[in-house]
Amino acid sequence: MGNDQCPSFQIDLIINRADNAINLCEFKHSQHPVRLSDAQLDQIAQRRDAFVAYSRTGKMVLSTLVVAPELGRVDNVAGVVQGVVGLGDLFG
Repeated sequence: MGNDQCPSFQIDLIINRADNAINLCEFKHSQHPVRLSDAQLDQIAQRRDAFVAYSRTGKMVLSTLVVAPELGRVDNVAGVVQGVVGLGDLFG
């Protein structure tokens, strides 16, 4: 449960990698190309920041968007989302 000092948040999937990095994955399902709003981008950045603060990890933390394979490309995520992968890349 969250509080004023540490609000609650949800992360869809965490991948703790052997190369000293962590992917925080956000799943987006859509029949159309995904375009995130400024509010959605802010929420992804806030979740990453909260995860880093709460976990106190020394690893590099990367925000990753997971989309349906046929969508492939996602616009307007530069600076917030470091990677975009298709579901098939994870569960192929």
